Amino acid sequence: MRTPTSGADLLAGLAARWRRRRDLAAAVVAVCAGVAVAAATHAWLGPASSLPAGLVAAVGAGLAARLRWPAVGPDAVARHLNRTTPPLEESAELLLRPPEQLGVVGRLQRARVEAAVSPLLRTLPRLPHRPLRLAVLLG
Repeated sequence: MRTPTSGADLLAGLAARWRRRRDLAAAVVAVCAGVAVAAATHAWLGPASSLPAGLVAAVGAGLAARLRWPAVGPDAVARHLNRTTPPLEESAELLLRPPEQLGVVGRLQRARVEAAVSPLLRTLPRLPHRPLRLAVLLG
């Protein structure tokens, strides 16, 4: 990931990273489900039906896992950072709006938030990784 230059870039980059991690978790779930169903089908029905059954199970499990999780965008990352990063003072959403659309108080608060985000630009904050952890446990 390239180094973000502003708070909005940081939020967009984190959202993309979060989506990639969730896609990886869905792929792990799909592979594990496909292998498990193929092995069971091979043992019960023979080798001829194990590959199609495994592929159907993999596609179904991957889609179910992927569609189960809601969409992640910069606004979801801003809400997550509000919950987990106290210096942002519950105002990370201000980074998503252009300064011209904010009033005087909004601009002041945005400047405070950008100052608090500056350290985050060097060390990216941790994103929730529950879907990946769950996928590895299920596999």
